[in-house]
Amino acid sequence: MPIKTLRLLGTLAAIASIASGAQAVSVKDIFEKYGLLGNFAWDCGKPSNPSNNWQYVNRLIDADRVQRDLMTGPTTVSGWPFSTRPRGRAG
Repeated sequence: MPIKTLRLLGTLAAIASIASGAQAVSVKDIFEKYGLLGNFAWDCGKPSNPSNNWQYVNRLIDADRVQRDLMTGPTTVSGWPFSTRPRGRAG
């Protein structure tokens, strides 16, 4: 599993635990603090392709939800997009 994926999964776990604590912390704040919004790839200078340069795109939907897309081509979203929000928040 790529390091960036592990980093993102760890951050998502932190979001769930931090946001459920006493202070209200938004997903937006956490993703901005750790630089997790934007495009991530093994080589960002090359276009996405299915064999060796997948690209992940993390974008805010609103202050409490981030959507992550897996791009395997310039316009091809593979897998499934997902969004996350802190535990205990409805919506």
